[in-house]
Amino acid sequence: MTAQILKLAGRRFVILEEARFRKLMETERQMSRITRQDRGDVAESKRRLTERGASVSWKRIKSERTGRGSKRVA
Repeated sequence: MTAQILKLAGRRFVILEEARFRKLMETERQMSRITRQDRGDVAESKRRLTERGASVSWKRIKSERTGRGSKRVA
């Protein structure tokens, strides 16, 4: 990709062909898009975090995995 870097007022700028710039911007737009399913998953996770008593601490999960804790999550 041919590009030209120039410095104006102490700031660096990159000049490149418009077609390549548009392709770069389209790639960025596609990468930043969140699907409807992902947005739903994020919303559900946030909702679950605000519920009282619904979460189990990592310490408790870890102790149950290793068999050290006799308490069961109901």
